[in-house]
Amino acid sequence: MRNNISERFKKLRQSRGLPQAVLARMARTSLTTVSLLERWNIPPRSQSTRQRLAEALGIDSRELFDEQGEVSQS
Repeated sequence: MRNNISERFKKLRQSRGLPQAVLARMARTSLTTVSLLERWNIPPRSQSTRQRLAEALGIDSRELFDEQGEVSQS
């Protein structure tokens, strides 16, 4: 079961003091992309978008997403 995935992403974003819109702008993606990940556990399909989101949060994409593009639970 994928528990607390959206919460983990949201906590990472909030711990860096980034509103969703600011993170989306920093990652050069849409606010919808960030919202879908946080609210519905729907990760971006694009590897480059996943990479940009992780970079905007200041972490390695492997810490945030696993190989299948899902949000990591670790």
